[in-house]
Amino acid sequence: MKYLHYKLKAEQYDSIIVKMNEATDFSRARVFLMDTGNYYKYKLGKSCEYKQDLDGAPTVILDPPYKSIWHVIIEMRTSGEVKAFVEVRRKGT
Repeated sequence: MKYLHYKLKAEQYDSIIVKMNEATDFSRARVFLMDTGNYYKYKLGKSCEYKQDLDGAPTVILDPPYKSIWHVIIEMRTSGEVKAFVEVRRKGT
């Protein structure tokens, strides 16, 4: 399965903002947030834990529950190209 992968540091005081490119059919995109152990399970096709957003909006905000290295995965539910920009911002800024 093709997907975009972003690895970043964030903590509970941060928000992870995912902005889809205008050319992306973001209504078909699935956005996942997972820690490193679960990311490796995901890569192997095993069952894993994650936060998921399916609201079909061009901008998704994910809140990490604790300080860690986080993996943002963006995959398409159907064939198509996906492009996105991911950033970490301190909450309230």
